[in-house]
Amino acid sequence: MAKFRGIFRGKSKYVTVRAESEGEPSKAQPQPKEVPDGLWTKCPQCGEMLYNKDLERNLHVCSKCGHHFRINARTRLSQLVDDLGSFVEFDADLVTSNPLDFPSYVEKLKAAAEKTGLRDAVITGIGRIGGVETVLVVMDFYFMGGSMGSVVGERVTRAFERAIELKLPVVAVSASGGARMQEGIISLMQMEKTCAAVERHGREGLLYISILSDPCLAGVFGSFASLGDINIAEPGATVGFAGQRVIEEAIRRALPPALQKSETVYANGFIDMIVPRNELKATVAKLLLWHAAKGPISPVTQPKSHAGEPSARGEGESSNEAPPGKNGAAPALADRQGSQASGQKRGVRREASTPAGEALAPSLAFLSISGAIDAKSDAVASKNGRHEGDATA
Repeated sequence: MAKFRGIFRGKSKYVTVRAESEGEPSKAQPQPKEVPDGLWTKCPQCGEMLYNKDLERNLHVCSKCGHHFRINARTRLSQLVDDLGSFVEFDADLVTSNPLDFPSYVEKLKAAAEKTGLRDAVITGIGRIGGVETVLVVMDFYFMGGSMGSVVGERVTRAFERAIELKLPVVAVSASGGARMQEGIISLMQMEKTCAAVERHGREGLLYISILSDPCLAGVFGSFASLGDINIAEPGATVGFAGQRVIEEAIRRALPPALQKSETVYANGFIDMIVPRNELKATVAKLLLWHAAKGPISPVTQPKSHAGEPSARGEGESSNEAPPGKNGAAPALADRQGSQASGQKRGVRREASTPAGEALAPSLAFLSISGAIDAKSDAVASKNGRHEGDATA
């Protein structure tokens, strides 16, 4: 009976796979190649995957939607100055202490320094933009959110003081979340100190261009970042004093998503122009050249017609020109002189105009300083007595 026991048993539902014998060689399966990390970046606005080398060549701007990525201070410097190798940094040895004994503040500073290679959230120095000697102030958002503490405020103040001594314009690029909470009232006082330095710089008739990048908020926007003679913002940058969450909690209602974008701020008159990153250096260079020229730039006057030759208007045509102004100057020249005087009040300095009767030709002589600038020399040391000889803020 045992041989008939399995006749009516159902078939197995599963397939039995036998293991390969040890002597039989196994067939190697092709392994997929691993893609190294750090080659691609996803655009947070449109979701496009961007090759990092192409993104760098495009100045860290998305080629599909135009989103401007945040960049660090040294990358910003390389995009602005003519020669990064000739850039001279100021006050690189200034480091902050822990004046309020805030818990874990020193550890956060060390971690931020290792991450960015900086000692604090701003780089100041002197370089050339479009051939014009300029003092630069560039903030780094990746160092504790670009927060302004005692060292940041001190470096910004010293930069404006050196610009006053050297009679140079200032270009500042702000990227910050505001004052540094770990330093309390000391960080808030940097707002007043930097504003006073900007005021002294403006009274000397020197130009200050402020560039607002993403984000520029709170104490930095409420102090030196919004006080430029010309305020420029990048497209889509978040610009404002209080953050969106703080405003919503105060008024207890939701805000429009684009309320603090640079386009909205520009439409309300707080920004003079919005410039894409690929045009930023050329725009700043033009502004510096216009305001650093030693004489008014105007077209050359028309040559006078020779005797016996009819003029451009015709021999019998009457002239509608107004009579000459004071000292024989034409009204157009008098208007330029009046605009020159009003421009001095706005921080634009120009020397005396061309005497009447001479042809007005563009001047190619621009402001520059003589000799190399050494960051440790006494020629550029501060004279306000607050921090002379200090190694720490």
